[in-house]
Amino acid sequence: MVDTVKLYLGADEFTLLEHSELRNFTVKGGVSRMVRNPSRNELRAGLYLPSLTLTRRPTNAGVKESLSVEFSAPKLVFGNNFDELTDKDFGVVIDKLEASLRHLGVIVSKDNLASARVVCWHPSKNIMLDNPLGCQVVINTLRKADYTRVYNIQKTNFQDGEVLHFQCNSKDIAFYDKLADLHRAKTSDKKSREVDNQLQVSVLDDIGVVNDFSVLRYEVRINSMRAMQHNFKDIPKDDLVFSRLFEAKLSRQLLLKHWEVFSSQIDYLSLDVNMPLELLQNYLAENKNATPQASLAAVAGLFIANQESTTALRNTLDKRFGRHYWPKLKPNMKTIKGRRYSDITKVTNSLNEFQPTHIEMLSKSIA
Repeated sequence: MVDTVKLYLGADEFTLLEHSELRNFTVKGGVSRMVRNPSRNELRAGLYLPSLTLTRRPTNAGVKESLSVEFSAPKLVFGNNFDELTDKDFGVVIDKLEASLRHLGVIVSKDNLASARVVCWHPSKNIMLDNPLGCQVVINTLRKADYTRVYNIQKTNFQDGEVLHFQCNSKDIAFYDKLADLHRAKTSDKKSREVDNQLQVSVLDDIGVVNDFSVLRYEVRINSMRAMQHNFKDIPKDDLVFSRLFEAKLSRQLLLKHWEVFSSQIDYLSLDVNMPLELLQNYLAENKNATPQASLAAVAGLFIANQESTTALRNTLDKRFGRHYWPKLKPNMKTIKGRRYSDITKVTNSLNEFQPTHIEMLSKSIA
């Protein structure tokens, strides 16, 4: 479903109260702007408020005033974006948004909010993977594919198997490890991808350092009115309003459309080749209690055995360490089931089914 939303309101669609904080403007090129973002203290206190930008622009007919309201819809309702919204939550979102704006000294009717023009829209999906290295597997796999024939990619950001971000001409596409992002936020606000993660770092309190699952976050970020029209060509320009776009099927269609492009570029036959990193990831997925030393020893043994032979490996170890070492190593050298293919398939299935995730799923995964 959707996460971040940015609405545009004309001067006749909102009223500023006396106690509104939207008073101190900066002026550039004759245009006056006042920006009000949620403070760190508000987020830490569990108070989530939308970001506001009040603009006063000189025109031939006088000064034109407008208000932009940007917010995460699930954080507004749930205080986190692990929980995902459904179509039936639209009324709750409008109620929460109207109350939050009133708290900030801005009066906007619920009808005006529902019919407000959308200028930024981030369809997203949290995808639960029953593999602690699942996000790394998916992101590393996607990174190796060539998308330049499909997308006009202006910039790519890849970070250690935890983040993959493509900046394209009409959209941004991002995949990242949701839990790893929260851990970064717990260390420093500036290190996480989400700017208001302080609101939900408490989620980590119930999750241990070692988990048997991971959460892949997938977003398509449409950040301008022109991009909105390009990505929703079947919807008339005048209908690109909040109430019209708040449909799970539209988010699903857009996310699935781009995922199909990504997945079509993957060489599935090479996903579970017996290379060292792939062997280690699959071994760790199957042996959750294995120590780092035992894991590396088993993987090294499997890789050598695959490249040469088990007999050659055993003879080498016998000559150096004696015959007593091989019986200790052999039980760990079991054939490892390929996991990379299944992790990619889980992403496809999750997008096809498009069932909302809930924060309770995290606690069930670690129970």
